[in-house]
Amino acid sequence: MTYRIGGDLGHPIIDADTHVTEPPDLWQKFLPKRFRDDGPRIVDGVFGGLAWLAPNGRTLAITRLVNSAGVAANDWELIPKDGYDSMRAGGWDPAARIADMDIDMVDIHLIFPTYAFMVCDAEDRDLYLANIRAYNDWIADFCSHAPDRLFAYGIMPNNNVDDAIAEAKRVREKHDMRAVVLRSWPNGSTIPKPAIDDKFWAAAQDLDVAVACHVGFNIIGENKEGDDPEMLMAMATLPFINQEKLAIDAMPVASNLILGGSLERHPRLRFGFVEVGIAWVPFFLEQSNDNYMRHRFWTNSHLPMPPSEYWARQCFASFQVDTYGLANRHRVGLDTIMWTSDYPHAGSDWPYARERINSQLAGIPADERRPILFENAARFYGLDVDQLAPA
Repeated sequence: MTYRIGGDLGHPIIDADTHVTEPPDLWQKFLPKRFRDDGPRIVDGVFGGLAWLAPNGRTLAITRLVNSAGVAANDWELIPKDGYDSMRAGGWDPAARIADMDIDMVDIHLIFPTYAFMVCDAEDRDLYLANIRAYNDWIADFCSHAPDRLFAYGIMPNNNVDDAIAEAKRVREKHDMRAVVLRSWPNGSTIPKPAIDDKFWAAAQDLDVAVACHVGFNIIGENKEGDDPEMLMAMATLPFINQEKLAIDAMPVASNLILGGSLERHPRLRFGFVEVGIAWVPFFLEQSNDNYMRHRFWTNSHLPMPPSEYWARQCFASFQVDTYGLANRHRVGLDTIMWTSDYPHAGSDWPYARERINSQLAGIPADERRPILFENAARFYGLDVDQLAPA
């Protein structure tokens, strides 16, 4: 292992939210032969440039929002005419990824999908599950090129809880993935159904697999509802980009998990709220504690701890730019905060991660930077903190 590439901090830096840019031939290479003609593929987009075509007929424009690292914000157009050609190869090439991490002086990437959130959907269950498995097998192969620096979140099917459990078990046992990302509640909808969802939480707990909610379960495009032609274009607006980062879809998830008793029933479940910042957490916890005390009797909600204690015990949240949250980091919970860059998406400041870290964490002592930059993400993903620190 080779860490501390940017200087001797005494620990590596872990970026808890990065992404890939799925290569055009991913599903043709990793799907079983019988599905390859029907899997996701690249087509000419209706707005110019290229687009992904999902098996259910959805098309998703290939935009600079998903891969603009290193390009000045005033120097790119939304839909590049050359498709992937002018994008950073670190989105799909692991060797280029490691080179970009070295330039950025970041040691470990935890990696989410991008288009796979949306282009796997198919009416045929077997094809849908094959598409999900193909992505997970591809990202496992991607990470195998640098297994001490690249770690994947497996994407879970959102058609029913049993298929989600089966895939969580498969990626844990076959690929040693220690975190998965859900696009909806495990029951397959944006409405929690504890009697069904608890089956998945129990399985994740038993598998020692962390569960991430990336932005929220109601974001168009990251669940299977709300299809529109060129749906990604509906997301390419300033109002949408702004609301996506405001935790408005994360708070309902946190509320149901905590006050609905899921974390009480599954005390070893680790749950992460990713790409939604942290400043909302103290307000959410204050209101949740107050509402619990006021309404626990008539709602027959008898938890043995206040909601804030479940957050401290089992929850994690990530930030990119959040000076208010960091100023209130002890109210958020110092042991729950993870730093992220969103590489190579438009939220990324690559190759200036260290500058962003130093400006965001200015005035925060080294012993408090350590959990934010390293220990919390390692614990969330299930990495050995003691083994990584001296590497």
